[in-house]
Amino acid sequence: MIPIVHGHAHMAKTQIRRCSDGYRLSALPLVCFVLLAISGAVLFVHYDVTAAIFYWCMELALFACLAVLAWFYLASERSTLFGKASPRLALSVCAFSALFSILLEAGTVVGTPERSVLSIMDWSKKEIVLFFFAVFISSSFILLAVKKPALANKGRARAFFAANPVLGIVVLCIVVLSVNGLLAVASTVLMPFLGASFVRTVHLCIVIILGVAPWFIVKPGLYKTVVSFSIAALSLGCFLISALPNLTAVSPDDQIHYARSLGLSYMGDPVFTGSEIELVAVPWVENNSLQFDEVHDAEMDLNDLHLSQLASGEVYSSPGFVAAVTGESLRNISTISYIPCALGLWLGRLLSLPLLTGFALGRLFNLFSYVVVTAVAILYIPKWKSLIATVALLPYAVYLASNYSYDPWVTSFLLLAVALVLRELSKPDERLAPLSVFAITACFFLGLSAKAVYFPLIGMMLFMPASKFRNSKQRKLYVALVILFGILMVCSFTLPMLFSPAVQAGDVRGGEGVSGIGQIRYILNNPMEFLGTLFGFMVNLLAPASSNDYSLSYAYMGNVVVSLPFLSTLPFLCIYTSAFNVEGDSSKNPVTPALRMWILALVVASVSLVCMALYVGYTPVGDTSVAGVQPRYLIPVLVPAFISLCAPRARIDCVSQRFNFSSVIPPVVMILMSFFACLCCVIGR
Repeated sequence: MIPIVHGHAHMAKTQIRRCSDGYRLSALPLVCFVLLAISGAVLFVHYDVTAAIFYWCMELALFACLAVLAWFYLASERSTLFGKASPRLALSVCAFSALFSILLEAGTVVGTPERSVLSIMDWSKKEIVLFFFAVFISSSFILLAVKKPALANKGRARAFFAANPVLGIVVLCIVVLSVNGLLAVASTVLMPFLGASFVRTVHLCIVIILGVAPWFIVKPGLYKTVVSFSIAALSLGCFLISALPNLTAVSPDDQIHYARSLGLSYMGDPVFTGSEIELVAVPWVENNSLQFDEVHDAEMDLNDLHLSQLASGEVYSSPGFVAAVTGESLRNISTISYIPCALGLWLGRLLSLPLLTGFALGRLFNLFSYVVVTAVAILYIPKWKSLIATVALLPYAVYLASNYSYDPWVTSFLLLAVALVLRELSKPDERLAPLSVFAITACFFLGLSAKAVYFPLIGMMLFMPASKFRNSKQRKLYVALVILFGILMVCSFTLPMLFSPAVQAGDVRGGEGVSGIGQIRYILNNPMEFLGTLFGFMVNLLAPASSNDYSLSYAYMGNVVVSLPFLSTLPFLCIYTSAFNVEGDSSKNPVTPALRMWILALVVASVSLVCMALYVGYTPVGDTSVAGVQPRYLIPVLVPAFISLCAPRARIDCVSQRFNFSSVIPPVVMILMSFFACLCCVIGR
């Protein structure tokens, strides 16, 4: 009887501890709300609107992550790779995070000119604290997400990746990057002997074979599209990184994105040389055109010039959390989107790589982030896997991902957010878990951080059926939280427009006559003329004949349609065809006719807001057109748009082993489009 009594006592103690933890956790949201309200008031008093929004959003994200992790360590008792979640495990992760943050700060000091690891004054306590929270939160979420498969020793690695497919995607991408890195090195070695054009053409042909073959070789199943897309996108992107000029001014505003990424890589007080100033000033551009002779000379000279400037101490610095060279403040939520490029630049300095090699590493990290996040979106979306792969393989989308740009960040995380929403809608009988809400919200926040004008897509979260909730009270709370999140994202770009003098003045790149306040007055005084201008512009922007501008363009390197005009509408037809193939698992089709109409309205609202924002901030007052709207702004909304417009006809069960060409042809044709684009715009140069 004693053991039984002892067991009951142990169970009682466990129950008391759970209740105690539950009471503590129930008070956590209220405490966080009060702290956020107080800090928000303080921030808006001491900082300008843009900086206050940035700091407040970072605090909100930190509190949300810590709330989830508090539940994970204190109340969930989930099994992890290192035992059950518990306060003891949290302390172990804290110790690891503290040690790793010190190592990261040491790497930052080593990679910074005129700073020494041996000088305690060169170490930044602020950076160590930021590194600690970053490592602690990321490590904890990895522990939360990774599942430990219960099996025998035989096939352990295979079963582990089957239970954790996201880690499998990361490992696959690393392997593909290694293979393509070897190809790039081999082509570089052979160029002096066989000629640059010949070697690059052979390299491109090998890349196309690598990109196309998996679509026909990989066994049909749930991971076929994920694996095939990852190999194709990484192979094409690595070729572009190695073949394009290893300088700025090859993609839209990449010199601005580079300056911001470089500033973020230092975590404040960036240090730079005259060579990096040239990468921002782009002296090889005249009359908005690349001067390829000067580009070649700059590629040959910048590395040596950078080394000589470092040796002679010719370095400059910008105080504060600002972009390198330009001194532009990075206290903006769009700074989040530069994390991949900044990590590449940071690692390049840590490894003491030449300037342009580190520059290419920043591009590579941007590509890696784009492919991994998009592959996860393909993995989780219950249908339309081929559609996401086709859109993500658009030549222009891969081109942007292979350069300094925040567009790939926006596109990939919005695709993942849409995929997670549709995944929940495909399971109407399963309860909506708080972790799922957190994941969807986090993806939308990350995707909208750089371009919040796409915030109407958050409205997809409002279509969750009542069966996903325990009762009407829980559903009302969910709807209220979604609406509050939408308001937060709206405020992130409207408040600076209302209260920031720089934003009110408009973008000087739009030319003379640009005035944000003046344009708003014009719209209020002439609403019908403005609506007519907006409607006419959007009709031309969305026309299928204009699709080559967001698909077959390589920005300043050219457009393949100039050489091959018959390809103009082919990418649009590929996307349209892939939208009819509901390739996925055997779950219920989540898109009802009502949801299709709702998604279409959200897409139209998003595109309208993009045009309106640039009409206000970039277009001269009263102009009858909209300046500054680039067709690439449509890429993030292509998947939801085509899901809403195309009623599915062919339903392909990915679990089936039967091969089906209808889901393979669109992405394969898109890869071949990249082949022609590289031939015409990269090798042909």
